[in-house]
Amino acid sequence: FIAMTPPSLIWLINMFAFGGLETAFFWTLLLGLYWPRANKTGAMLSMVGGTVLYCLAQGMGFKIMGLHQITIGITISLILFLIGSYVGKPEDKETLGDFFPE
Repeated sequence: FIAMTPPSLIWLINMFAFGGLETAFFWTLLLGLYWPRANKTGAMLSMVGGTVLYCLAQGMGFKIMGLHQITIGITISLILFLIGSYVGKPEDKETLGDFFPE
């Protein structure tokens, strides 16, 4: 019966879950695969900080220019990834050589 007339809350739960996954893993996956400067510090800051800010913005109903809270989380996530990548210890050349051959 519920499947025939799903409550409107289901799409909100789905959006919240996928928004959290996007803010946690988008930049970590993309920059981790294609940017040699990416490191563990940037990835961890990005995942934790972006997800926490996304959840706070979603919980408080905070929006910027009427955009969904995912934009807040993913923007902060990118900024934190870049900061962490430049502050943290870079990967050694041997490890980078496996993934980024010259």
